[in-house]
Amino acid sequence: MDGSKLSGGVTGALPPVPCPVDLVGECGHSDGIWFGVGKIPVDISQGWKLYVSATVTNYVPTLIGVARIFFEKSIPFKYLNSHSRLRDQNAGIFGYSQVGKCIVAYTYRVAAIKELLLELKMLLDASGHEGPFVPRVPFAWPGGSVFYRYGGYRSGDLRLGGQNVQDDRSEPRSIIARIPSNPFISIFPEVSARPQSVGFALHSILERYPVTSPICRSGKGGVFIARNSQSATREEVVVKIGLRLGNMLPDGRDASYFLAREFDMYQAMRASGLSRWLACPIAFSREAIGNLMVLEKICGQNLGQWRADGGVDVSRLVDAVSVIERVHEAGFSLGDAKTANFIASPSGMVLLDLESAHCLSLTYEAMPSTFGLKGLSGLSPTAFDVIHFLISAVFKPDLPQVPLSIERSIDVPGFVHSFAPADLWDETALKLLRIALQRLADDPSLVSIAAAARLGC
Repeated sequence: MDGSKLSGGVTGALPPVPCPVDLVGECGHSDGIWFGVGKIPVDISQGWKLYVSATVTNYVPTLIGVARIFFEKSIPFKYLNSHSRLRDQNAGIFGYSQVGKCIVAYTYRVAAIKELLLELKMLLDASGHEGPFVPRVPFAWPGGSVFYRYGGYRSGDLRLGGQNVQDDRSEPRSIIARIPSNPFISIFPEVSARPQSVGFALHSILERYPVTSPICRSGKGGVFIARNSQSATREEVVVKIGLRLGNMLPDGRDASYFLAREFDMYQAMRASGLSRWLACPIAFSREAIGNLMVLEKICGQNLGQWRADGGVDVSRLVDAVSVIERVHEAGFSLGDAKTANFIASPSGMVLLDLESAHCLSLTYEAMPSTFGLKGLSGLSPTAFDVIHFLISAVFKPDLPQVPLSIERSIDVPGFVHSFAPADLWDETALKLLRIALQRLADDPSLVSIAAAARLGC
């Protein structure tokens, strides 16, 4: 996560929490704290509850996505009516057990739970969603931000095995253990085998993948070379660590948040046919210190370092732009496209670092980029990718010791007008930048820029 600019010119303003009419077209109901949609049948007093947690910054996009699924499946749900209440609830002001409980669905129809979870997982994985863990209750699936328990719908009393039982929120697992059949275990069996008393893995993934040397380190975590200790060949892998509460954006998102998003984006993008151009994620672990991700090690040099070392092969520039185009065609944007995130491997160009990537079909959430772009208004996420990458290909700091990742904004028209190319690489990137600016009015997505690169550059 380099820099702290929010890409695409998106400001930090939060969208208002929609009322039920604006959310699903139904009047719903309100008690001053929660908005509610749908009714639980009067003869049903207890059952499974599903919690979708969210942060203040991703709450409304998450709500819009999951509400559609709940509404289409006629599943009653409620959600917090303000960002301030969500912020206070996640901070534990209303009790530790209430942390993360911002969207609550009443899944009393057990037969509908499997299809519901599969759709929720697909939606949330594609957006790279992460929210705080809900204390003491199990994950609906490993590493997700959806949780469940069994409880009362109208009171704190339950009827289990012919006995009256208090719905004890401090020990919800003891209630779950008394239910004859747990529908969540049948969908994701590995959930029951993973102890989650505090929401984190009990054993570090580094026990299997011990670190041997650092690639880079910072206040937000780092990237390291490690080995698979359980492999006969002890092959090298890459371990990426995103610390909790390390370097944070002003809105509270930290490196652990972005690393969880990145792991989900690797999975979603590979599932969309992009495996050829992406590193393979091997494992992910949610630990107390932060989130950890294990990736295959790609042989080769990233384009940023290669270029700094004097590389001038223009075909590598064209190949990288073509990969960006493939990503857009598959329905994603990168958010922070730059030469340092591409590796020229023996098998072709490979894309890394998906922390700011996003699914184009979902409501956009502002993501960090290495620098902001000035002088251009209303850039689409795909156009931002193209221009941001091309600027990264030719940008030279004012001073050699100042890295590209320093927080700054680039006046794109002024930069293009004043930049003096030093070689064929610079000339090619500058030519593509000019083509991009010329085409913005007629082709705001800039989907054809890679074709221009292949034909004329």
